[in-house]
Amino acid sequence: MNNEYLKMTLESQHFKLAIMTKKKELLIILSVSTLLSTIGMFVDTDPGNLSTWTMIFEYFAMLTITFASLSLIYYGVTFSFKKVKGLVS
Repeated sequence: MNNEYLKMTLESQHFKLAIMTKKKELLIILSVSTLLSTIGMFVDTDPGNLSTWTMIFEYFAMLTITFASLSLIYYGVTFSFKKVKGLVS
């Protein structure tokens, strides 16, 4: 009984550590996406006669697209490196 509890506790801690690692990676990707989206809004040369709600919508749409793209690239590259590393070793 005690060994099962210890095993469950260790698995739970490992799972929490894995979640925290992913959370940190996602926060970094979100920060980079926010920075790129903000720079993109300042560099945008469209006419400035858009409504406030349209500008907010465009900003969050650009943020979502940038976040999704960076996430796919990052996790695709890390997955590929792990698979290649596994094949080599």
